[in-house]
Amino acid sequence: KKIAEISVDTDGTRLYRKQYSDLLDTLLVHYVRNIAVHGIESKQVRLQRNKNEYGEVIFGIKGKHDKIIFSFKDDGNGIDPEVIAEKCQELGIDVSNKSRHELIQGIFFEKISTTDDADEWSGLGVGMDVINSTVTSMGGKMEIFSNSGEGTELVIEIPYLKYKDIENVTT
Repeated sequence: KKIAEISVDTDGTRLYRKQYSDLLDTLLVHYVRNIAVHGIESKQVRLQRNKNEYGEVIFGIKGKHDKIIFSFKDDGNGIDPEVIAEKCQELGIDVSNKSRHELIQGIFFEKISTTDDADEWSGLGVGMDVINSTVTSMGGKMEIFSNSGEGTELVIEIPYLKYKDIENVTT
């Protein structure tokens, strides 16, 4: 599995690293790893689905009023809501009467992984929970959108801190 490139899509919004370093570090470690391990299909599967040989990822940063919107969009396998439902039920989480979209949000629960093959890098059900905790601690929220066989988009909305507010931010 390979990612051809990670493209950056921005509207010119400026970020001050000190404010967002925890989030950016967490995203780069956990979410990009999740895309590579869980999201992007093998070369053979991608070719069977008439996709490019290598996965594509777009990282977006945009300003919206008093918020910063971060997004990661890939053209991978997508998240199967039935797999999330099974994993939630195994952990005793009630998912009855949940919509497809609500089931996919279950990926943020602690110990939820879409694979049974854990190794030192993935499959432990930690990465998405860590991202969610980081976003929540910053006063933000996140949502994931996915279509099986087409890809996934993670959207994170964080309050924007102006330069004058930097002294109040701890990293």
